[in-house]
Amino acid sequence: MQALERSESDYFSAPPDSNCKRSDGIGERVNCANSIGRFYRMAASAPKPNPGGSKTMHRKVTGATLVLAMAASAPFAARALAATTQTTPPTGLKVFAGYIDTFHPRKGLKHPVPWRHNPTVMFKGCNYFHPSRCPKRMRYDAGALRLDNNTTAPMLVTHASVRIAACTFRPWPKLHVTVPVGKKLILTETGGKPPCHTANPRNKDNFDTSETNRSSTRCTVSDREIPAFNVTVNGQPLTYRDVHRVLNKQGKDPGYIKCGSHGETHRWVAISP
Repeated sequence: MQALERSESDYFSAPPDSNCKRSDGIGERVNCANSIGRFYRMAASAPKPNPGGSKTMHRKVTGATLVLAMAASAPFAARALAATTQTTPPTGLKVFAGYIDTFHPRKGLKHPVPWRHNPTVMFKGCNYFHPSRCPKRMRYDAGALRLDNNTTAPMLVTHASVRIAACTFRPWPKLHVTVPVGKKLILTETGGKPPCHTANPRNKDNFDTSETNRSSTRCTVSDREIPAFNVTVNGQPLTYRDVHRVLNKQGKDPGYIKCGSHGETHRWVAISP
């Protein structure tokens, strides 16, 4: 234990050879020999220096520092990765939201313009399924979306849906449409069971976006929900926010009978990512 408490200078300082050479008495020479013997015995029992000890400690400290640095920088790295992987719409793609209501009579505007029979329009509505699943006489009470291809190449549109609060509309299963340059794609009601309506779940208006999140019980007070249109264009998933709330009629249902059965048709309004 005493040897472990000594410093390196105690173990490895030079032996007292010069003192021994100057010694003249027999007793002094004996004491000198004993001193030399103690020196070598202490040197032999000393802990051997570890040539890699400092490197090992350096590796441990460096590793711990690296782990701490990585943990501290993880949130920043995640945000940076999200920023670099976030997709942007193709230049020239324009998206619009509108509403068509042929159920409630209204003078003037019957549907957003352009509509189905325009030569520039590719229409996916009550003609989506064969035979049609829409109500009789192709009656519409639905939101509508329009994608204009003003780019320089054909545009592939897939996986379209609309989310309002907890309700998600998917009226276009297996959507796979190539929109030529200069053409417009309109998506609206295709007929079928509504996903989450509260007013009349037995109707076939499967894109009646004005009846979501209990909005059918609201005549004057908005629910403040902002619809989100999710669509994949050329393999890139995009999300557009209908901040003007055209699809859900500002969070109210003016067409509901208790609200006066007002017409809900609305012109096209541009929406952005």
